[in-house]
Amino acid sequence: MAHPMLKIVIAFAAGIMLDSRIPIPVWGWMSIWAITALGFLGFRQGRDYLLIILICVGGSTIHAIQTRPTHPDDIRNMDTGEGLYVTLEGRLLETPRYRKHQNKGVVSESCQARLEVSWISLQSQRHPVHGVVLLQTRGAVPRSFYKGLKIELTGVLNAPSGPLATGLFSYRDYLQHQGIYRVLTAESPESWALDHKISQQPDRPWTDTFQAWAMHTMTRGLPEVDDATRLQWAMVLGWKTWLYDEIAEPFRWSGSMHLFAISGLHVAMVAGLLLGSLRICQLPVWMSGNITVLCMWGYIAMSGWQTSAIRAGIMMSILIFGWMFRRPNSMLNSLFSAAWIILIWQPGQLFQTGFQLSFGVALSLVTLADPLRQKLQEWTQPDPWIIRDQLSVFQKIQKWVTQKLALPVAVSLAAWVGSLPIIWQQFHLVTPIGLLGNLLLIPIAGCVISCAMGSFLCAIWAPGITELFNHCGWFWMKSMKYLSEWMAELNGSHFFVSPLPPLFLWIYFATLMLIALGAVNARWKTRAVFISCSILACLFASHLHTSFRKRSITLIPIPHGDSIWINQSGWKNDLLLDGGRAPAMERKTIPFLESQGVDTLRSVWISHGDADHIGGLQEGMQRFCPEQIVTSSGDFKSPYFKEIVRFAKNKGIAIVNRIKTEAQTPLKILYPMDERYFQTADDANLVLSLTLGESSILLMG
Repeated sequence: MAHPMLKIVIAFAAGIMLDSRIPIPVWGWMSIWAITALGFLGFRQGRDYLLIILICVGGSTIHAIQTRPTHPDDIRNMDTGEGLYVTLEGRLLETPRYRKHQNKGVVSESCQARLEVSWISLQSQRHPVHGVVLLQTRGAVPRSFYKGLKIELTGVLNAPSGPLATGLFSYRDYLQHQGIYRVLTAESPESWALDHKISQQPDRPWTDTFQAWAMHTMTRGLPEVDDATRLQWAMVLGWKTWLYDEIAEPFRWSGSMHLFAISGLHVAMVAGLLLGSLRICQLPVWMSGNITVLCMWGYIAMSGWQTSAIRAGIMMSILIFGWMFRRPNSMLNSLFSAAWIILIWQPGQLFQTGFQLSFGVALSLVTLADPLRQKLQEWTQPDPWIIRDQLSVFQKIQKWVTQKLALPVAVSLAAWVGSLPIIWQQFHLVTPIGLLGNLLLIPIAGCVISCAMGSFLCAIWAPGITELFNHCGWFWMKSMKYLSEWMAELNGSHFFVSPLPPLFLWIYFATLMLIALGAVNARWKTRAVFISCSILACLFASHLHTSFRKRSITLIPIPHGDSIWINQSGWKNDLLLDGGRAPAMERKTIPFLESQGVDTLRSVWISHGDADHIGGLQEGMQRFCPEQIVTSSGDFKSPYFKEIVRFAKNKGIAIVNRIKTEAQTPLKILYPMDERYFQTADDANLVLSLTLGESSILLMG
């Protein structure tokens, strides 16, 4: 078989999914594995099938070992209920990660870290405990805490929270796939303290020291540390403290947020620059290769062991060692080998969006980039039978442009195709502008990374050149920022979509694998790909038909007030009733509507002027641009209502009452029935009757 690692990875991943669906005890999977191993050793016939079963059960066993509470003092055995006020003692598994948040111009800070717990103090009693807990604190935790320290921390211990609303991101599932089942929320940074019972604490890790040196080096010669510099830190070093929503959104909407995950681009740039420099110095092949691999993995460690970086590091290591020993390389086998190693190390990665995106995009690049390049050259180049001297000036320019742009365009298109279904499913987002964005921003990102590497290499022996590299890197990052903001503001650059059926993703990537398998009979492969594409088209058409015809009402769970979404037939007839205060609108209502594929609202209905109901409605109106606002015939004195009216007039949004809308919507106003003045907002509260099919629902605001 041309790609033997493919069978191994599919079997191992199937075993992981089997255990997640059928949670057999660890001893059960071990017994099945032992029986299968005995059969493999005792029988010659059918060994190929037994080997596949052995690998599959091995995946189930490893996943069960890492997810079952096998330790008698496992922290999962402790019932936290609504939360327990405890003191934890343990070892930091990572240097705390700091994040800046900006809300209406006010910048705040929070901190997260993983703690390997050894003791817990509850109600003046100290007990041994085993497990990993996520620590989170609002405020500026001292930078003197780092990986390996033994610390004590007091706060509220609880299970991770689930999705804020139906269809939204589940923080609980995300943490559980990393082996984290409890979260400790500390009251303040003062709750953090070194364990006074430990006399000798470990030294600060070299990765932290190098990252601090690298950040300082990248600011040499710059007049100030601004957003462009912080974006450089995020892209090159994986330091995302200042990457809050306001800065990150233009990159997200332009489809270029992936550039801030340490991935193949970063690792290839580091390895290429190092290997090229060492070969220029005429070092032997074996020495150049080994130094490059060591430095490359040091960079991956310093950037925080991101999954995409590990995948790229494994693939690059295989390619470099193959070059050193003059052995042929297969990109697909390297890709599948990297996937298998990561899944053995942490099986839960299979369910993480970062893992899926990293390998989905890499598979698409390996499979589609070169065929697309060849097709683009065939379609755009002049007639190959015309000799060069007979080509016109236009044909010569056309040939030169085709040779230069065919590969970048093919890579951009292949990466977009590979990431499209995963981003659609996980983030409910489609970014057509990403095709142009990748074409423009990836080369600029390469310049940013090259300038940073040049700055590091020249920092000791040529400070002046380091400053020159820093100014160049700052210029390229500033250019990236402006380009992303410009592309994100273009009409049609991005839009939100409702999630696809899970079967669609399976068939989609199975089709990519079929295209990649060159060993399959060409005629049967063509038929299989055609059948797969036909099934995908049918599934997508069915999804569009269902979305268009769907009618539903959703009560979005907010602490106070109402936030009700009414989904009608068609894509531009949806209604929002109220929306809640500003925090609820920002954290629940807007994300929920986006997850359902809502880009615009036909109308927003206001039940009455209380802050609990419309305190955050202006933000929702700014995001979804409704055609009209429907309200009671009464005159509200609420400052929130007056602000909404002022905003609507400035944006040209119509404000109407029930007389103009009753016949056009499934909502019927039962109260108030006439125009009058109400002393309180509650007295003018809309009472509505909603008709959906044969059902009628009373909405009382």
